[in-house]
Amino acid sequence: MATLSRPEEAPSGPRRVLWLLPALALLAPALLLSCGDSSTAPPPPPPPDVPRPTSVSISPASATLSALDETVQLTAEVRDQNQRPISGATVTWTNSDDSVVAVNASGLARAVGNGEATITASAGASAAGTATITVLQTAGTISVSPAADTLVAGDTLRLSAEALDANGRAVSGAAFSWSSSDPAVATVDTTGLVTAVSAGGAAIAATSRASGHMELLVIAPAPATINVSPDTVALAACTVRLSAAVLDQLGRVIGDAAVSWSSGRIRRDRGLRRAGCCRGRGYDRRYGHVGGGLRGRRCR
Repeated sequence: MATLSRPEEAPSGPRRVLWLLPALALLAPALLLSCGDSSTAPPPPPPPDVPRPTSVSISPASATLSALDETVQLTAEVRDQNQRPISGATVTWTNSDDSVVAVNASGLARAVGNGEATITASAGASAAGTATITVLQTAGTISVSPAADTLVAGDTLRLSAEALDANGRAVSGAAFSWSSSDPAVATVDTTGLVTAVSAGGAAIAATSRASGHMELLVIAPAPATINVSPDTVALAACTVRLSAAVLDQLGRVIGDAAVSWSSGRIRRDRGLRRAGCCRGRGYDRRYGHVGGGLRGRRCR
């Protein structure tokens, strides 16, 4: 008949603590694993922020346009809160002075008038950048009016000049300096008034960054017309005093011109005969030098 043995009783007191230590060592990894799977684990990281515009920069940051209708293309770069470029960001363009610059939706700026304007590119709720555009017309060509002329020495002529920019638009308020290629032939003052000095040719130039000129021909005064006074004589005596005025091409009196006088046969006139002036079968009048007289010969 089998006999049953009694189970060994667990030690008590200090011996019992020593008996439990190996068991605790085996259970420690399992306890640690169970703690990691508990409901107190940290939450997952938040999703990254959606890029939003925080800054805008414009290139070029400044530009100078020297002709009306000249253009410059502006480009805007938009960056997010992490300073990374935002591709395809919507940008709105505005300017501070429409009388100076016009800008379209793509950032193309066009010169309208002289002055300075600020171009602003905006993106998002508050991001914006600016660029400065200066319009300062400069002369590309200069035309002088008249383009050519002929003067008599001593005469004057007022010239005018117009400056055009590279696009053929008038440069308002352009200042000109005037010069003559040959002052011995013609001189010009600071206002463009030309004075003909002596016979010859000269070019009169106007300069304002660019330069333009006109061609001038100066000729010497020459007798063009002689006016005799009086031009009609009704003789009441046998002598009458005549005078002659010699005029140049411009109708000006040539004071020292030498005049020669001559006479031509005139028809018989009873009035002259009654006045006692006769010569043979006809009557004539004889011209002396300037200040001379008209004299008929008295009948016998």
